[in-house]
Amino acid sequence: YNMREVIDQEPEDMFIKGGWIYLNANTNAKTGETPNIYRVSMPGKFTARKVHPRDFIAHRGVHLGYTAAGENSLEAIDLARRAGFVYIETDCRWSRDSVMVIIHDAALNRTFTYADGTELGKKKVNVADLTFEELRRDFRLKASEPKNRTVIPTLEEYLLRCKEQGFRKVLIEPKLNDPTGAFYKEIIDIADKAIGRDNYIVVSNNYANEVIRNTLGIKDVELMGLLYQTTWDEMEALANRGGAVHSHVLYRYARR
Repeated sequence: YNMREVIDQEPEDMFIKGGWIYLNANTNAKTGETPNIYRVSMPGKFTARKVHPRDFIAHRGVHLGYTAAGENSLEAIDLARRAGFVYIETDCRWSRDSVMVIIHDAALNRTFTYADGTELGKKKVNVADLTFEELRRDFRLKASEPKNRTVIPTLEEYLLRCKEQGFRKVLIEPKLNDPTGAFYKEIIDIADKAIGRDNYIVVSNNYANEVIRNTLGIKDVELMGLLYQTTWDEMEALANRGGAVHSHVLYRYARR
């Protein structure tokens, strides 16, 4: 549904009001920016028909607002599996020296502290400005318990832990728009080696999906597009070029 509107109280994820589902399309609901809210129509009548079994996706693992564990941490993987999730989603970026690390935001400030536990403050500390050695040495993921304030994982480490825990699929979201495709090719190479091509899905706003299919010419990697950032027609066109393509609008709302 293409309608956007600003509402008085911005939801962190979603809520239902007056026969409509309101979806928050902001990356972070507490940024103070004007919210982008999608208003999605609901079926006019709900019945007691049998509900088909569903599997849920742990968005950035189970971390409970980076209290029980760090967001996108190895510990959040373990908690997600203990909670019964069989799919898990994560995000990756390059460090300054092109090591593929697991983090959602471009900056460390929201989810990390310095290694001694002090907050990073308001000045942005960007992942792309730091080497992998600096990231591991100087920063720790936020969590309530000191033992869970761990270092940033690499994509390989993350995927190997997911394999160990027995997840059916890992959803990997590239957080860099790369027209050359080198960033996406490295993700695919690491994932192929760590867990095998049948065990992951690349998730994006369709930019990465287009580059993977058209520029890299890779047809057998499963892709997922987010319907609040793309359209059915774009996803259908991508599917017609070969390979499995999924679409999802609510995957981010099953994260906890």
